Amino acid sequence: MSNLTMDSLLDFEALPLDTIPLLDSHIDRAIQLSGEIEEPAQQWQGYLNGLAMFAFEQWLLDRAPDISVSREQCGDCLDIAAQLRVQGFKLYLMATGSLGDDAIAIPQDLVDTERAAHLYVALEVVEELEIARIRAFIRRDRLVEQETKDAATQSYQLSLNEWDTDADNLLLYLRCLDPVAIPLPVPRQRSVNVGLWLRDRVDDVAQELSWVLLPAFGGGNLAAASGMRSSVDELDRLLGEIQRSGMRGICEMSVNARGGFRDFVVGDVQLRLYAVTWDAIAPDNVPEWQLLLVLGTPSGEKLPDGTRLTVRDDTQILLEQTMDLTQTAPYLYSRVAGTWDETFTLSIELNNGESVTLPPFSFRP
Repeated sequence: MSNLTMDSLLDFEALPLDTIPLLDSHIDRAIQLSGEIEEPAQQWQGYLNGLAMFAFEQWLLDRAPDISVSREQCGDCLDIAAQLRVQGFKLYLMATGSLGDDAIAIPQDLVDTERAAHLYVALEVVEELEIARIRAFIRRDRLVEQETKDAATQSYQLSLNEWDTDADNLLLYLRCLDPVAIPLPVPRQRSVNVGLWLRDRVDDVAQELSWVLLPAFGGGNLAAASGMRSSVDELDRLLGEIQRSGMRGICEMSVNARGGFRDFVVGDVQLRLYAVTWDAIAPDNVPEWQLLLVLGTPSGEKLPDGTRLTVRDDTQILLEQTMDLTQTAPYLYSRVAGTWDETFTLSIELNNGESVTLPPFSFRP
């Protein structure tokens, strides 16, 4: 038996009342849920998080059978944490090994965005012994107050002594506290998550807006795809022209960059927007993402004079370009970069005043 397992067993023997047995049905269901995770390397953590979820449900059933529990969306990010709805509270359940004094990491995306939970619960799961126990929990507002963000890993890092280790307090919260007492972030406008493009996926917003994901880059050129040849060739040509124009960063495009396009109408003008995204590391070693936007027409004809393209972040205008008679290129383009929690919004205005603001672009791979 490993030292980890022996230490965990001794801990459990010292606190038998906290031990939660894992049933065969829990294990079978956790295997099934983790098998739905696309990345094989993430399935083990998903399996442990599944066990943590079923152990927590068993604990609640034993301690407070009258409390309602919902598994809605429980598998949305199972490779990171399991989700539960309990008495109006949203919980993230994270499986760990023997915690000791090590820091517990919570992805920033699960704290600072609309995906945030009211409570974060760490459970020690000893899969070999088919047992688990609740080790600690923390409220979201207390978590944010700690200001322990790690920019390099895009996560909150907290040692166990920053958490509440009394499971009775957790039960008290679930019974007596109103969920509104723990504020959650105000939901942002729905965004097109281009980070998923790197995994060959598109989100619901992109599908609703008829974004078309193009094949991956390969050997410096876009691969051909049945029914997409003209769009693939067009984007390949545009990127070459933009690179020759001297735009910085195009030659540094990551090998996993992905592109897509969307056709739409503003006024009586047919437009086509290409977007290309990739991940990168800033000079200070902070993960960031890049977004290249190219606005043109499906036919390749020049945009009407006076067409304006504006790109904003959450607080200010970053770039603004206007088509005029002196420009030879028939399109407008912009490139922006930011950290993974930043979003970018594109607005298009014609010379007759008609305009449209598109849903923001976000990056959550």
